[in-house]
Amino acid sequence: MIEMIKSSIEHGRALISDIEPLRDIKIGLIPAIKNIIARRYSAVGTRVEFECNCTIPEFDKFVKINILRIIQEALLNAQKHAESSNIQIKLFQQNDKLCVNITDNGVGFSSKTRKSQKATQHYGLLTMQERAHLIGGTLSIKSKPGKGTTVKAVFPLKHISQI
Repeated sequence: MIEMIKSSIEHGRALISDIEPLRDIKIGLIPAIKNIIARRYSAVGTRVEFECNCTIPEFDKFVKINILRIIQEALLNAQKHAESSNIQIKLFQQNDKLCVNITDNGVGFSSKTRKSQKATQHYGLLTMQERAHLIGGTLSIKSKPGKGTTVKAVFPLKHISQI
C-alpha cells in the first residue's frame, strides 16, 4: 500500500512538472519547449533533438499553451505508444507561417488501422488537431508501420499574433 501511495505521489509530481513551463506567462515559447525536454526526457533514454531556425515572436499565453500542448502530446505518444528512441522537434518559418514538425523513429501505424479503431482510443491525436484549429492552424499526422510518425502543425503568423 505504501509503495502504491509513493508511486501515486511520484506520478502526481511528474504531471505537475509537465505543466510547470506554462505557469510563467513571461517565459518564451523556445525556453518552454527546452524546459519540457529537459524535465521530462533527459533521463528516460529517449533522445529528443530540438532545432529552431527562426525568430519566434512573442505570442499570447493561449497560443503558446496550445502549441506547447501539441508538442507535449506528440512527445508523449512517441515515447509511450511508438517506443521511439529518437524524436526530433523542428520549428521554422515558411513564408508567413510558423511550422512545427515532430518526427519519431518509432513503430508507426497505418492510417487504416487508426481509422478502424474506435475514435475514443485517439484522444491525444484528436486533441492535438483541435488545439491547432483553436488558434487558426492545421495539423497533419503521417505514419507508416516500421517507419515512425511525423506530426506537422502549421500556424499563420499573422493570425496567431493577433490572438
